Amino acid sequence: MTNRLVTIFSFIPLLIFLLVRLLSPSKMIHFLNGTFYIGLLFLVVGSALTLIQGGFFNAFARNSKRFFSTLSKKEQVIREVHQQKAQANGYERSFPVTKYILLLGCIYCLIGVAGSIAFSYFGR
Repeated sequence: MTNRLVTIFSFIPLLIFLLVRLLSPSKMIHFLNGTFYIGLLFLVVGSALTLIQGGFFNAFARNSKRFFSTLSKKEQVIREVHQQKAQANGYERSFPVTKYILLLGCIYCLIGVAGSIAFSYFGR
C-alpha cells in the first residue's frame, strides 16, 4: 500500500510538469516553486514524526511530571505513603509512513531545485 502511494506521489509532479509545460510555459516557475514548498512541508512533517518516534519528547514529559509532583504537597504525601518513586513511563509511537514521507519530501525538493536550475539555465 505505501509503495503504491510513493509511486503515485512520485509521478504526480512529473505529470503536472508535462501539463504545465505544454499548456502554459510561463507558469513553470510557479509550479517548480510549489513543488519545492510541498517537498519542504513533507520534510518538516517527516522530521517531526521521526522526533516523536525516537522518543525525543519523553524526557520533557518525564521532567515536567517530576517538577509538578514536587510542587504538589498532595502528590508528595501520596508518594510517601506508598513509598514509590514517581515512574513516568514514556510513550512509544511508531509511524510506518515516516520514511516514505521523508523520501517524498526529498524527491519533491530535488524536482523543485533541479527544475529551477534547468529553467534558469536553459531560459524561459
